[in-house]
Amino acid sequence: MSSENTMPASNPGERRALRFIIQASVFNGLMNGVFTIAPEMARQTLGAGKLEIGLLALLWPAGFMFAMYWTRLLQNLDNKSRLLLGISLLGRLPLMFCALFDTIWPMLGILAITVISQPAVVISQHALIQRYFSHARRSRVMSWSLAASTLTNMLGVLTFGILLDLNEQFYRLLLLVAGMAGMLEAFSLSRIQSLEPPTAMTMPRELHQGVSRFVLTPIWEFWAHMKRHPDFFRFERNFFIYGMGFMMLQPFVPIFLVNELKLSYTEIGLAKGTILQAAMILLYPFSGKLMERRNPIAFSALVFLGIAVFPTALILISLFKPEPVTWFVYGAYMLFAFPWTGVVLMWNMSSIYFARKQSVEPFSSAHVAMVGIRGMGALALSVVLTSILEPRQAFIMVLIFWLTASFGMLRHYRDSRSEWERFQEDEAPALPLDESKVPVLPSQRQGRIN
Repeated sequence: MSSENTMPASNPGERRALRFIIQASVFNGLMNGVFTIAPEMARQTLGAGKLEIGLLALLWPAGFMFAMYWTRLLQNLDNKSRLLLGISLLGRLPLMFCALFDTIWPMLGILAITVISQPAVVISQHALIQRYFSHARRSRVMSWSLAASTLTNMLGVLTFGILLDLNEQFYRLLLLVAGMAGMLEAFSLSRIQSLEPPTAMTMPRELHQGVSRFVLTPIWEFWAHMKRHPDFFRFERNFFIYGMGFMMLQPFVPIFLVNELKLSYTEIGLAKGTILQAAMILLYPFSGKLMERRNPIAFSALVFLGIAVFPTALILISLFKPEPVTWFVYGAYMLFAFPWTGVVLMWNMSSIYFARKQSVEPFSSAHVAMVGIRGMGALALSVVLTSILEPRQAFIMVLIFWLTASFGMLRHYRDSRSEWERFQEDEAPALPLDESKVPVLPSQRQGRIN
């Protein structure tokens, strides 16, 4: 068996990049472990209502709207280490101050600072993977990264649930852990380029022409980018439908688990942490290899159909209340893990796939910004839905969204299959570490959109 099939990195430069990407993923998993159990923590410990739960669940994705503006800073910045260092301090440090409060509203304000900075870390990671790894290795590198993050998330959620059952005031310690882990994640990514000459950050020219122009120009360029890449736009449209269902699910799951099923922190940690994440760790390598051999659009159609089993299971649990209900919840999360692994992998890799030989930043920015757009929509919608819908009704709506997204992806695959196969044949490997440069589109060099 060749080394390419057993090792995702084959030269010292790739191995160095892989080491820091995995390290960053470990800290990312620890930070996300806190956020995984945060809605239940807010509900049980801080007494948050349905509105606050909805805001907490959807504030994070809504922050991805700022991806369009981060791209303006990142796309001409070859060495991103200094920016990532700044984010580690200014974007993640405020999380630690949440430990000073015992109500949810001040925490939501502080969390907003963190979510504004998050898109820069995601876009930078995508650009680094595109730059330092060949096309043949990117899916496997991403699957290793996600497996490392998921393992830490799994252990974190289980541990955090046990701690909160022992003493609910441990939520303060968890928030300190989230802030420290977030800083170390951004710092680890900055180390990948620490040996390269630093590059000066060029402020977008629109900023010198007025704040309104700076605010509006990325929005115009976002839509112009979508028009220039209709295949990518169609993919994002179907992903948007899935994402609306996913975000609609977020406020209702903690309400269902805590209020209706009366699960403890430990039981919730086992379901959302140990069972779900352990299955995902085992499945990431398989999903990465499967995705390398499949059209990503067809892969998305398959996994969107697969995740529909989760709201279906929750609907049945709500209707029949089987005993012991905890074990049926565990079973629902186990079934969810199989297709959900593919969804997470596809979300992280899709912008790299569609960028092909072009710079990944505009694609990653548009992809991440779409999360923000649907997050803002779902944020406004949740204010209404959480007051008029019961969890079971919400789960039915989620099921409809996910089946619609799967059908849309299937139609897209039928229309674009031959074009994608031609790209697979023409794709060239990435350059070695010391020679690689992220490609820049002609329109970017000219400072305009054609």
